[in-house]
Amino acid sequence: MAINFPSTPSDQDTYTEGGITWRYIASKTAWLNSISGSVYVHTHVEADITDIATAAVHTNTTQIATTAFVLAEISNIERDTRTGTSETLTLADAGQFITLNNASPITLTIPANGSVAFPVGTRIDFAQLGAGQVTFAITTDTLRSSGSMLKLTGQYSGATIYKLASTEWILIGDIAT
Repeated sequence: MAINFPSTPSDQDTYTEGGITWRYIASKTAWLNSISGSVYVHTHVEADITDIATAAVHTNTTQIATTAFVLAEISNIERDTRTGTSETLTLADAGQFITLNNASPITLTIPANGSVAFPVGTRIDFAQLGAGQVTFAITTDTLRSSGSMLKLTGQYSGATIYKLASTEWILIGDIAT
């Protein structure tokens, strides 16, 4: 939900929307919601806000995040190229774009939550660059997909896995049987 804050606020101005009152803090160029601790960084004013503490990457917290941090977090997906025929995901793969490139078939395994505990909400994107068809496998957890399809359709196709619960993933994208 976008909030339509005034474009030229003064220090300590208040603004109420949706029953929530926000207070403008000029020294931080930010609107603060004291009920939930939410912060909206005011983008109409250029200011140095480097003294505001920023949450660590992939942290589920009410701690403030600067606009620069948020933009970097959502817009920079790292690419990881894999060339083997048998690949198993690790925690370092969370949030990655993984390309799979081999002439032979490739099996990509999602490990059990008991051995690699990806946080719920983890998303990993995939693209098959080579001729070798990619098959998704899972050890002991559950992998859901439309029609129980677990393979990419072919070269240059793509898919995403998303962790729904501690032992449940969903595979969506250009998939086949």
